[in-house]
Amino acid sequence: MHGIITTFISVDKSIYICVLLLIFLLWRYHKVKDKDLIYFFLSCASYTLGEVCYDFLDLIIKFPIDLIFFFLFYYFIFLFFRQRTRILLKNPIMDKSSDIKTWLLIFIDFLVFAALSYLLYYLFDRVSISPQSSEYSLNLITVSNFIYPIFDFLILGYFISINKKYIMSDRKLYLPLISGISVWAIGDFLIAYEEVYKAATYEIGNYLQILGLMILTVILSLIKISKTDSYYTTIDLYRRNSRVENYNLLIYIIIALYFLIYIYCSVYASFFMDTVRIFGIIILLLGFLRQTIINYDIEYKLNNTSKDAITDPLTELYSRKYAFTLLNNLYKSSLYFGIKISVLMLDIDFFKKYNDTYGHVNGDYVLKEISQVITSSIDTSNIVCRYGGEEFMIVLPGADEKTGIQIADRIRENIENYVFRQSSKITISIGGATSGKAMKEAADLIEQADTALYNAKKERNKCSWFDSGS
Repeated sequence: MHGIITTFISVDKSIYICVLLLIFLLWRYHKVKDKDLIYFFLSCASYTLGEVCYDFLDLIIKFPIDLIFFFLFYYFIFLFFRQRTRILLKNPIMDKSSDIKTWLLIFIDFLVFAALSYLLYYLFDRVSISPQSSEYSLNLITVSNFIYPIFDFLILGYFISINKKYIMSDRKLYLPLISGISVWAIGDFLIAYEEVYKAATYEIGNYLQILGLMILTVILSLIKISKTDSYYTTIDLYRRNSRVENYNLLIYIIIALYFLIYIYCSVYASFFMDTVRIFGIIILLLGFLRQTIINYDIEYKLNNTSKDAITDPLTELYSRKYAFTLLNNLYKSSLYFGIKISVLMLDIDFFKKYNDTYGHVNGDYVLKEISQVITSSIDTSNIVCRYGGEEFMIVLPGADEKTGIQIADRIRENIENYVFRQSSKITISIGGATSGKAMKEAADLIEQADTALYNAKKERNKCSWFDSGS
């Protein structure tokens, strides 16, 4: 018993640091009265008890009771993060599905950390600086130690995920938090490797664990709830907030750290170079895979952003701004090649009355259905846009007045015969105009078509054409 107590006092100094951190958390809670700190205090207390059991009680009762307290440590950290999100407003326009890309990157980062941690263990955290012994112990007890770095990355992934789905007052703490968890994870990896290879020195790993716990304790304890924290906008800041993507910086630091190890071994420990090169290739491949996923995600978002910029989100027709750009280009080309261009302006008759009677939700469905009828009534070379509200604009390249009137009548008849929601009969008025020599720019063509639409709406469900001779 005396030997156990002596070992406990002389070797594991991490327990003393944990006690100091608990005192710090109690002082912090007394000062700011942040109820969320209770969760983190319990997590730190669980870790302290786990250390005590691992170094002392387990040796007496011959049972790994420390596992219970280490699991409680992760559980309370999870509750801490979860509690922080309960006061936040969820963004109703965001996709609430799981972010597969985030968790895939977390898994790749887990492998990168595992490779780097093994190199650190291989070089600095063994009994002696000598070629690695082939002796190792793979059994349920030794392999079970890898559950801790897995938990580390699950916590990290959860924290990253909620930062992408919510607007958090803790955004500025993003990098310090993930730095602390990352340092903690490396410490857990090193201790797991020591268990497998029976090194049992716990030098670097133990120190990194304590450093990670100190970072987490200090940073998380500084989170302070104020009355304004309950009021958040539902604007999605993630896509405009590069801070959330700064986790990539840690991976770059890991790669830089590997190169430092490579240089060190090439100068002072050349007999380690084979292992260093192998793990360098592994880290390089994982980094390439990670960057490929990020590039694909960026390209996907850019494509969606480009599509959103030129289309109307409700009807999926061209936006007014983009249609104007196309019309201006077509108009300039028509002047050069001497071809005609016609423009149709369409307006739904009595649409305000329909909205007041059946509601705006049904009104939106009508706009979608009319858009589909219009696009099915014209050639794919024609340009259709939602001009605004219940108005639409159609550009007909190469169509003269006669052709334009035929297309306008076909659209009007198709909409008149279409059965909309609530079995309602909806009609549309159309005004059209054809380019002529007197026009100076494309805007004149739109103005003339709008004038013709005004005349058509006097009688409703009618097509009217602008008379350039009048």
